[in-house]
Amino acid sequence: MDHKKEIAHHFSNPELAVQEMHRVLKPKGIFILIDNVAPEEAETTKILHQIETLRIHPICAV
Repeated sequence: MDHKKEIAHHFSNPELAVQEMHRVLKPKGIFILIDNVAPEEAETTKILHQIETLRIHPICAV
C-alpha cells in the first residue's frame, strides 16, 4: 500500500499520472484521488495556503 495525499495539483500531466497509477495498481486494487483547489477569493486562498504550509512543514513554518 502506498499513500499520497493532495499531490495531484502538482502533476504537469494529470491524465498521464492517473494512467500510470492505474498501470501499476494490483488487480482489484483501490485508487483514491484526494486533492483540493484554491477558492476564488484571494484572502481565503492566502489563509488556506498558510494552513497547508503549517500542516506540511510544521517546523519550517514557525
